[in-house]
Amino acid sequence: MSKLPKEIIGKIREEVSKGRSRYKVAAKFGVSPRTVYDYTDDLPKKWKRGIPQETKNLIIKKAKEGESMLQISREVGVSYQTVSKIVKEVSNPDHRWPRVKGKALDLLKKLSEKGYSLCSEKRTFRKVKGYLPSVLRINFKGQTMCFLEERKEEALKVFLEKKRVRIKSYKELKTISEIFGVKLDREKKQDLIDNFSG
Repeated sequence: MSKLPKEIIGKIREEVSKGRSRYKVAAKFGVSPRTVYDYTDDLPKKWKRGIPQETKNLIIKKAKEGESMLQISREVGVSYQTVSKIVKEVSNPDHRWPRVKGKALDLLKKLSEKGYSLCSEKRTFRKVKGYLPSVLRINFKGQTMCFLEERKEEALKVFLEKKRVRIKSYKELKTISEIFGVKLDREKKQDLIDNFSG
C-alpha cells in the first residue's frame, strides 16, 4: 500500500463516503484505484443496495455511443462485471426470463417494451405474472388486455383503439376506466367519447 499523508487519506475517505466513485477519487488525488480501495475498504460500498436506474441508463447510453465496457467502468465507477451484465441485458433481454417460451415470452417482451399488450389466455398471463408481479389483466365485453400499473392510461386508450370498443355513454366510459383503474378528468372523458362513441 502506498503511504500517503493523513490529511490526504482523510480527504480520500471523505470523498468516497459522499458516494464518489473510487476511480474518480483515485484520478483526483493522482493515486491508483487500488490505493483508494486499500484506504476505504471499511467504508460501505456505493452500490451495496443496487445500482440506481439513472446510472444504468448512463451505462447503456455510453455503450450505445461505442465506449468500451472498461472505459464505462472507469468513468461511472461501477465494476467491469456489472457494466457487462447491464449491457448484455439490453442487447439480449431474453436471458432475463429463463425457461419462458412461446406466447409467454412474446407477452413479456411486449410488456417490457411498451407496458401493455392485448392478450387472451389466462395461463399465459399467470406465467408472465410470475416474472412481472405488477402486471394486470382486464376483461371488458369479452376483450382482454394485460398492462403494467404505471401504463394504465395508455393501455386504456390502446384497448379502445385496437378493439374498436364503442362507448355509448359517460356511464359506460366510467365503468371501463374504473376497470383499468384510471381516473379521467372532464376533458379526457370528452376526448374518449368523441373518438369512441357510436
